[in-house]
Amino acid sequence: TTAAFVPLSSSLYLATVSNTPPPTCACVIAHNKFKGTIPTELGKLTKLTRLYLHNNKLAGSIPSEIGKLANLARLSLDHNRFMGAIPTELYQLSNLEKFSLVGNNMTGSFTPSICDEMQQPTEDGDFVTDCLGDSPRIPCACCTMCCDAEQCCDMVGTDGCISLDDHEPA
Repeated sequence: TTAAFVPLSSSLYLATVSNTPPPTCACVIAHNKFKGTIPTELGKLTKLTRLYLHNNKLAGSIPSEIGKLANLARLSLDHNRFMGAIPTELYQLSNLEKFSLVGNNMTGSFTPSICDEMQQPTEDGDFVTDCLGDSPRIPCACCTMCCDAEQCCDMVGTDGCISLDDHEPA
């Protein structure tokens, strides 16, 4: 296995890990308390397969340019300060296997027709949004786990509340 780390800025690195084709190209800046917005230039990283931005203090809207990341299989945006509507371009990510958007102030929905266009989660895949409760922020027809405003999460098809701390992020 080989790995290469390419600096994108003073605190953001792009990692390319290759063992067998196709290589995994990941951008990981999770758990760093980073502030600011997601740069639209991220959409130019078309080989990106994994984007982990969870547990920071990123804010603003999710740029529509993320929809250009056609190879993206894992996207973790949970526990930031994102606001506004889920960009419709995100629904075009047909290779997405793991996705988490919990703990933000987003609106939108994953309707059955949108879910049909997106790849359904694999056996080890997850779609996790704020889709639990009487008035869920993000209704989701294809989520494997739904959370409420208090971050109580329920695996679809089960009863009970689990903490996201006990759940592996996308």
